Amino acid sequence: MIKRDNYITGVLIASVTPLITFALLLGFDYLFKTVFGKSFVREFHYLFLLSIIPNFLWLRYYLSKLKFSKTGSAVLLMTIVYVLLYFFKYFQA
Repeated sequence: MIKRDNYITGVLIASVTPLITFALLLGFDYLFKTVFGKSFVREFHYLFLLSIIPNFLWLRYYLSKLKFSKTGSAVLLMTIVYVLLYFFKYFQA
């Protein structure tokens, strides 16, 4: 684990983790669709929303366990940015 209390570390962790998680979920969805003929999510954009979940684990780790407020607040900021990006992109009136 990266044990540094600065904003750059939080931004990097919170930016890279959803991308890796999205790639893993996309691969798992493709495998699931190939084997069973059905996707495990109803809509494709749910994969984007599911890929944000590991950021909450990082948030808990840095704020509760290590008490790193700078890194934790950067992770929280990037998580909020990802959620807002999701809603602006997929829920336009």
